[in-house]
Amino acid sequence: MTDNNAAHVLDGLFTTCFTLDANLNVSNPTSALKSYLSGIESGESLLDLFEVQRPALVHGKMILKEHLNSLFLLVAKDHSIALRGQVVQLEGGKSYRFVGAPWLAWMSEYKPQTALKIDDFPIFDSQLDQRFHVASQELMVKDLQKLTGELMQARDAADEANRMQTDLFAVMSHEMRTPLHGVISALSLVGNSDNEAEREQLVGVAQKSALGLLNVINYALDYSKIEAGRMKLDSIEFGIMDLTRSVADMTTGKAQEKDIELIINVSADVPRYLNGDQDKLRQVLVNLTSNALKFTDKGRVVVSIDSDDSARLDLNAGLALIKFSVSDTGCGIPDKDLPHIFEPFWSKKGAANTDVGTGLGLKISKQLTTLMNANILVTSQLDVGSVFSFTVALEIVSRPTVKTLQFDSKSLPNTFSGRVMIVDDNQTNLMLTEMILKKFGLDVKAASSGQEAIDLASSIPFELILMDITMPGMDGIEAARQINQQMVKSPIVALTAHVQPEMIDDYLANGFKGYLRKPIEHLELIRELNLWLPAGKNTQPLSIERSKLPVINHKTLDRLNDQIGEINFVRVRRLYLDETKRRLANLLAAWVRRDHDSLALEAHTLASSVSSFGCDDLAWRMNKIDKAIRTMDMSDVISYMKDIEKHAKESLHEVEVYVFKSGAC
Repeated sequence: MTDNNAAHVLDGLFTTCFTLDANLNVSNPTSALKSYLSGIESGESLLDLFEVQRPALVHGKMILKEHLNSLFLLVAKDHSIALRGQVVQLEGGKSYRFVGAPWLAWMSEYKPQTALKIDDFPIFDSQLDQRFHVASQELMVKDLQKLTGELMQARDAADEANRMQTDLFAVMSHEMRTPLHGVISALSLVGNSDNEAEREQLVGVAQKSALGLLNVINYALDYSKIEAGRMKLDSIEFGIMDLTRSVADMTTGKAQEKDIELIINVSADVPRYLNGDQDKLRQVLVNLTSNALKFTDKGRVVVSIDSDDSARLDLNAGLALIKFSVSDTGCGIPDKDLPHIFEPFWSKKGAANTDVGTGLGLKISKQLTTLMNANILVTSQLDVGSVFSFTVALEIVSRPTVKTLQFDSKSLPNTFSGRVMIVDDNQTNLMLTEMILKKFGLDVKAASSGQEAIDLASSIPFELILMDITMPGMDGIEAARQINQQMVKSPIVALTAHVQPEMIDDYLANGFKGYLRKPIEHLELIRELNLWLPAGKNTQPLSIERSKLPVINHKTLDRLNDQIGEINFVRVRRLYLDETKRRLANLLAAWVRRDHDSLALEAHTLASSVSSFGCDDLAWRMNKIDKAIRTMDMSDVISYMKDIEKHAKESLHEVEVYVFKSGAC
């Protein structure tokens, strides 16, 4: 390597460098050194340019090759800069290269006004071979500028957040006030009207306004949960057809009202059962479909679900890319507005359409799809229509365990007999639920606290108790526990808005026999009442075929005892009783969770096992439940589940007390 090449390499590592020959003449100074020592010229003597503080000179002279490992401290004769470094011998030994950097300690003491640059210092200290950092005036200015910029961004973000919060409260207060005014006005007119048709019309207006108010509140709660980062994904099995059916149920009314064709297409290659957050997918699809219906005055809205082939996933991972899209023949969106449509309240800004809702639907949809690692894409053409689409990776369920049975309330009795206790700390909820139950022909008692419920249950026999979970003081779980401890036989059904699977299991573990989601849906209430209560006097009860089979077939038990011997029979009987009780608990839990496929599986398995121990009547009932679920006959499912626990206990008791009679076979 030539001296020039060697010097070039060294200059890349250090900043203030120059070449020296054996006579201490200076040449080839770096540009950084020239910027501080403007008078430096090639050919000048080192001793003319610098005061050498280290190493010490001998008789005013220096032999460079004796100081190759020495620390050099040089101060310019004009005191413009001081240098710290060492001398490196170049190839051939005829020339040397001083490599170093500004001597920071000296500069700070004698030249504090000099603005050194961070680039004047090498990463590695030339003597100690350690990283070091310096704070120069320029670096401090840069840091302050960066900090100022960050503070300004934070201030702007805070101002925007305050503005958004103000807008949210303003819009929400307006949106809540409008339907609330409709409810109050309609109800006040109902009280002053003697015309039955007019009263029904006003009640319809009040109901529609109340649903609108609930919708606004739900939007506000969802928006606040997402903004606070408290919205989480739930992963459950669901059927794609159930998803589309629920979307259609929630949007068909609006389509019919505007005489718009609503079409839902599901491609044949889309897996029928998937694992993901069905509720949030439904919410996004309903938001997009409702939005399309709002801005479409004629034509159609199409909801399409397809397998997305644009990206390939590892089939072994069991995942599928599902593309959801909602297209309409509405007014379209101008190009200038497309970048802003997911901003809160965008649809309310200058919209001619008066039915634009809260203006949060698209914003929430965007946030929910982002939570699902997806992104909503939009294409639109004025006076032609718009298409909103997003693609989500979902797990394929090859053997589904959950299937929702749809049923018509007309197939079930809707009047009942019996005494029911309703427990709720909210007086409005208590009054309304009491009125609904009385409409069903029931004798209803109300309790507004857990302790009041315990006192009533201990003094009055009830055929059913509907228990609110969240109450101040004693909650519903503790109240149910104490009622069950008193050996009260009344089945207790939870009333709650919290219906996650783990919470339902917790209700079951604490003695509840079922649950109803708040706000209570009409069909679900009828389903639950049919399960526990007899039909009313003027109502045809659910028909149920009688088995005509014995509770226990002693011949079957005698034969089994004779085949395996009495000692083995006693041991096997204990295993049978324990296993049957466990499966019976699973059967009841599956019914409470609405997990009808698991219910069918448990019923099918129990039908076989109980038959082998002579429980012919119970086996017949289990087969009936299995068949009813597979034929999707909800009335029969309820009919045979109604007393299944009682019949099962009778059968198991007979097995438990069975005594083999010698010579019976």
